[in-house]
Amino acid sequence: MKRKISAIAVCAATLSFLCACTGKNTIILPDRNDPSSKSDSVSFFGHRTDSASLNVIEDALQSFMSENANVNVSYESASETSYFSALDKRFATRNLDDVFMTDRDRLLSFMNSSALADISSDVNLNYFSEFALSQSAFADGALYAVPTAVSTHGLYVNYGILQNSGISVPKNLSDFAAACDYFKDQGVTPVIVNNYSSLRTLIYAIAFDKTYKSADVSAEISKFNAEATLMCDGLNDGIDFIYRMIGSGWIDLEEAKNCECFSGDIQLFSKNGRPFMITGSYAVTSLKRISDGISFGIYPYPVLETGSVLVAQADAILSVKDGERADSAKKLVNKLTQYSVLSQMSEGQGYFSVLKEQTQIQADAALVPSASHFTGGKFVVASDVNLKIPLDSYLNECTDMILNGAKSQEVKAHLYSLLEKEGAK
Repeated sequence: MKRKISAIAVCAATLSFLCACTGKNTIILPDRNDPSSKSDSVSFFGHRTDSASLNVIEDALQSFMSENANVNVSYESASETSYFSALDKRFATRNLDDVFMTDRDRLLSFMNSSALADISSDVNLNYFSEFALSQSAFADGALYAVPTAVSTHGLYVNYGILQNSGISVPKNLSDFAAACDYFKDQGVTPVIVNNYSSLRTLIYAIAFDKTYKSADVSAEISKFNAEATLMCDGLNDGIDFIYRMIGSGWIDLEEAKNCECFSGDIQLFSKNGRPFMITGSYAVTSLKRISDGISFGIYPYPVLETGSVLVAQADAILSVKDGERADSAKKLVNKLTQYSVLSQMSEGQGYFSVLKEQTQIQADAALVPSASHFTGGKFVVASDVNLKIPLDSYLNECTDMILNGAKSQEVKAHLYSLLEKEGAK
């Protein structure tokens, strides 16, 4: 039977568990005032704030501390939209936590600054899928980061609205355009997008479809690393599509500018009046919690004339700060990457697993429409760790410009200038 943490003794430390809502900090802390405690203290900072994830982390920490009586662990979390700003500040002030979650763009900085510890001896890579291994950060025989889940980005479809309108789920760009035009003619803005990731992942889908369908993906990525501006043609196609959506009235620019990820977008979709939403699969559990029985599924983006494309991304990537507590922190990562914990980190939470087996697909009905694309390798990788360019940051600047009314050519020129500087480093 699972023990709820409120005030129970674990490894000579009293823990308090503050239940979290998405967007608020969650802290699991040992009692620092216990004079008998001589334990090492390891801090863990992450962006998993949903209750299911917190339960998994709580259990893992309890188990870890029962096995390591001299180590206390504190876990602090913040929603992803605010987490990375906090992480940037901690890195800038040399105050990184002992274990933390990161992303591709920041990995580049952390690895270049020698801030990370090698965890190659602490993670059983035999558990991991080919995709997860491809998104783990290796360098010079060392391992500096591993993902613990896989999020996907696609088109959320409200089945009831489509059924009542006599419209099938769109499978390609022609279908999608026809469906969007139909709803626009009915006075409904068909697609909900947020101001965080929606537009960026759409650009990824269109820009890199050919890259990930190529016979040698590594060679194509290497070309981009050598000359970043080679990505411009594909990225410009993605930007053009965003402007097509705006010009066609498929999205409301003012609404998108003020629509927060994890909250504003799912609130709009849950009201049962909009057929489509673009966001990550990680929103599934929150949407189910606030919606009144809406039937929905997540589909690959139907943005190609030839079909659709899914966007997959390594998520909750774990790294260890190099330093005096690195040994204890590595032991914690070993616990967090054990098979049972990795399995639970995705089960029923809108994620695909980093494990070789995808056992959670049937448990997450909303993921089923995307499952064959993911398991069949028919996806584009957002924030690919093999791309040594902080493209997320650059695309965030571009989508901010779009949301604030910039013209297409202004956005493209700004993107080119950012990518051109990569060649000058």
